[in-house]
Amino acid sequence: MIAAIDNTILTLLINPSAKAASDPKTNLPTPDIKLKLLSMLDDLSASNARLIVPTPAIGEALCVATPANEILDKLNSFTCIDPQAFGMRAAMEMADVVKANRTGIKKIQADATRPWQHVKMDLMIVGVAIASKATRIYSDDRSQSRFAELAGLEVVHSWDLQITGKYRQKNFFEGDSDE
Repeated sequence: MIAAIDNTILTLLINPSAKAASDPKTNLPTPDIKLKLLSMLDDLSASNARLIVPTPAIGEALCVATPANEILDKLNSFTCIDPQAFGMRAAMEMADVVKANRTGIKKIQADATRPWQHVKMDLMIVGVAIASKATRIYSDDRSQSRFAELAGLEVVHSWDLQITGKYRQKNFFEGDSDE
């Protein structure tokens, strides 16, 4: 499987003080976000999946996180992470999404709470994801999620992630036996 992440998820991965998005069901910040993200990375690595990190997302994240070299080293420490640049193929994929979904794009533009120039970064991230053959994107950004859905990508939000593997708390009685 090939998946991608956007700035919202990348920021949670690299910035210890980043706040998790609110779960729409509870209107509270997503609990245990670091454990959920580490579980996601471990699960992707264990299944030999690739996690595309578009360079526009890296650029956005580095604007608020320092030092950059340490962050890039941390990203490189995970075998599943694969940074990908916004190049010619991504530009073509982004343009195809826009042309095929003009009405949907105009609606997203009208609903945008951020300046349109900033929202265009979301389109670039989708372009990189599609050019890299991703089928899923992890995002907590509303417009990013809507662009990704228009492009046919499965969107997974941080509040949908599960704690798995070594990060999951064992049942108190697990492994005990009365025999």
